[in-house]
Amino acid sequence: MVFRKVVVALAMLAGYRKDAIEQAPRGLAQAVTLGMIMPLLAMLSGIWAGYAVARVFYGEPNAFAIAILGGTIWALVVVLLDRLLVLGLDKFQPAWRQVLGIVVRLPFAVVIAAIVAEPIVLRVASTVFDRELRSEQRAQMVREQAENAKLADVDSHRNEVKSLENRNEDQDKRLQSEPDSFRFRSARSATAAAEARLRSISTTNVPRIARAQAEAGVLRADPLIDERGRARLRDLQNSISAWDRQVRRAQVDLATARNEQGAAHADWLSTETAQAAEISAQLQAATAAEAAVLTRVGQQNAETNQIAARLHAPDLINQYRLMRRIAADPAHPDSWTIRSFEYGINLAFALLEVLVISLKTFSRKTPLDYAMQAVELMDRERSTVRANLEIEHIQRLAEAQQDLHEKTMTALRVAMGQRINTAAGDVQELKRILKQIEDLTPA
Repeated sequence: MVFRKVVVALAMLAGYRKDAIEQAPRGLAQAVTLGMIMPLLAMLSGIWAGYAVARVFYGEPNAFAIAILGGTIWALVVVLLDRLLVLGLDKFQPAWRQVLGIVVRLPFAVVIAAIVAEPIVLRVASTVFDRELRSEQRAQMVREQAENAKLADVDSHRNEVKSLENRNEDQDKRLQSEPDSFRFRSARSATAAAEARLRSISTTNVPRIARAQAEAGVLRADPLIDERGRARLRDLQNSISAWDRQVRRAQVDLATARNEQGAAHADWLSTETAQAAEISAQLQAATAAEAAVLTRVGQQNAETNQIAARLHAPDLINQYRLMRRIAADPAHPDSWTIRSFEYGINLAFALLEVLVISLKTFSRKTPLDYAMQAVELMDRERSTVRANLEIEHIQRLAEAQQDLHEKTMTALRVAMGQRINTAAGDVQELKRILKQIEDLTPA
């Protein structure tokens, strides 16, 4: 029983009337087949329409529910449109009228096929579109990040930090090297001269002193020393003292020169250390400023990335835009593939939609078709008879109204004539009375 109801429902969906189905219950195969094709195509259309709706509401929390609702509504629209397309077809019309009916309905079928086919192409080629969207997003991010860095003058901060780092490194090397100040160089030259003078004096006077001391020792030890020997001893002692003073003076000069060199070195080291501390402080400040700028630029880049990700989301408009751009660019490696696949899918679904109309038009006439023609003919005859009866009834009413109108007008004319005669008599009587009054009135 349920199966029979389903069969009848499918036949009715294919455009056949229930009373015609009751007249030809065994000729429903073709109608049921057509009735099954129509909802299947509608379901397929609804699935891909739901996918398109999901792409439209990409990222929304309720996108899935909206996609199901949109797909269901579109499936109902498609099945109703298909039913409207087949309802107006008549297998018993001349061939040229049938062809004309298909031609008139063909644009609707093509539109429905295109609406169904485009989401399929978008889904199948989604990998290509995602790759293109990723490339566009990365290119935009690079441009935006470069612009953010330019606006924040990041290069200037980096160059300043690099320059200060180089200066700091050079200053550290300078502190480890020999001082190059004029005072230090002068003190070093003086120290070298004092050392050379001390060596020269020591080389000359130390042997002299040794020989003089040896000779003086011999003279002191001589018990028979005379006046001449004592004079010689005094001369040796004076010479030793003079030579020793020369040596000590040279040593004092060397110590003084070395002290001056040490003071010059300490002064230079103090100056350079202060400069190194200043450079280090500048480097720390520049590094902190660079870090702050980079932090700010990083925040701007993060915001830019979020905006770029939202603008390049794989929604319907972005995917369709990329599909059109790739298809229009012969140099793109995927252009021919996408164009050929798109044309093939559109053609396939257009043929399926045309198939629904063609099955109804050019398929073999079945008993159900004859029953459909018979019940429609009976309906037309009943409509004609009913219309004739209505016309006859209206005509009778009109005739009755015309008779009533004529009788009413006749009665009105008679009544008006009587009232006119009465009024004329009244006027004559009034004239007579007035005449009598005039006669009785004295002149």
